[in-house]
This record gives sequence, structure tokens and C-alpha cells, in this order.
Amino acid sequence: MKITVETKLYGIIGHPIKHSISPDIHNFLFNHFHMNAVYVAFDVEPHMLKYTVEGLKALKIQGCNITLPYKEKIMDYIDEIDEEARIIGAVNTIKLERGNIKGYNTDGRGFIKSLKKYAPDIRERKMAVIGAGGAAKAIIYALLKENASVVVLNRTYEKAVKLREKFKNIEVYPLSHKEKLKDAEIVINATSCGLNKEDGLLFSPSILKEDAIFYELIYHETPLQYETKKRGIKTIDGKDMLIEQALISFYIWTGKRASSNQLKEMFK
Repeated sequence: MKITVETKLYGIIGHPIKHSISPDIHNFLFNHFHMNAVYVAFDVEPHMLKYTVEGLKALKIQGCNITLPYKEKIMDYIDEIDEEARIIGAVNTIKLERGNIKGYNTDGRGFIKSLKKYAPDIRERKMAVIGAGGAAKAIIYALLKENASVVVLNRTYEKAVKLREKFKNIEVYPLSHKEKLKDAEIVINATSCGLNKEDGLLFSPSILKEDAIFYELIYHETPLQYETKKRGIKTIDGKDMLIEQALISFYIWTGKRASSNQLKEMFK
């Protein structure tokens, strides 16, 4: 594709960001639909987030995904927030609309769509979510909409308690209460632990039921996912969720629908 003044620009904002495969996904989709658009990664230092948002408007960047650690903080700097994102309390997708920036959240819907490939019926099933950040909020919101039973564990207990104020029908515990994972049918790691190979294990996989499912939101194999898999536990990495939420973001930006099947050849 030839880059011209007519080329529309999209991207992803995070820190660090070098691991992201979102540019591969969206540039594949732009090519698939023969669109004059390009998607790039922006590594933004925390003190520059406000100015970055102002720059997006000035440069007329059409849309961006938002990833760690900005899914909550970005809400302070955008003009309008979609109702679902407002309830969740986190934004992972922004779009330039009539000169203003509007925030959306596609994480929860993307997560549920990906999970149902492995567990079609999650009503009243026991879920344990580890984490209390932006991704965890979206997942908890989506699980409750599906009438699942949700327990949340977090290293900082105070953040988990704040989640209970937002989502009334959950139980919250500090991560030290790892025994709460014993009865869980599906355990979801919604923290950044494992993003770096040297990260330790959040818990010992030996605590999980033999027929449990472990869902790792990080989309490369983490030490915890590796150890869980070694024990014969069914494990899922975050690639499916990444793709599904990306497809929803792509639709918000372009009005074009694509399927995960169209992205399969990317990961061969």
C-alpha cells in the first residue's frame, strides 16, 4: 500500500508496547478490505498520556486501542464515554467522532465470545478472576451479564473491595486466599504477571481441579500457563480474546465486519 496524505491512521497506546500484535491484526484487516489505512504502536510514557490524547485530535488519528496501563486513566482525557465502558470503568477503544474522542470497551464482549468456544454454557459456573484492573473489570461485567458466579482475587485487596462496590454480586479476597481457587471451574488471569518471562507464579497449578480451565489473558505462553498445561489442565491463551475484541474495535471504527476465521492464516 502506498502511504499518502489520504491514508487514515489508527494505532494502539500502551507502555510497554513492543510485544503487541495488534498492528499485525488490524493491518491485515485493512489490507483484506483494500482500505487506505495503517495501524501503528505508540509507546507512551505515563506523564505524556494527556498530551498524547490532544495530539490524536490534532493529527486526526481515526481510532486507537488502549492497553496496559491506561485503560482506566485514559477516561480522564477523552470527551465522551460509551455507556458500557462507563459502567465497566475502563476504555480499550477510542474513536475520533466529529472532532471529539469517544471511548468504548470491547474487552468483555471479546472475552465472552472467545470463552464460549471452549465453554459454551457458562451460566452459574464458578469463575475466579485474578486482577482488579481495566481488563478484569470488563471480564467481570461480561461474566455477570452471563449469570456466572464470580470470585475475585487481587494482590491489592483494597482494589478488589472497590470492585465489589461497583459489581454487587461478586466475592472478593486478597490473592493470599488461594484456597478460593480450589472450587473454581474457570480461572482467569487478568493481571500483567507473566508478561515478562522472569515473572513468578501467581499460584501453584496444583491447587486447581483436574477438570478446571485456566484462561491466561496474555497471548504468549507464560510460566503459569506452561506449568498449568504440564499438569494436564485445559489452558487458553489470550490470542482468541485479542482477536475477538479487535474485530469489534474494527467494526466501531470502520463499520466493516470480519470474522476470526479471516485472521487464521495470520497465525499459521
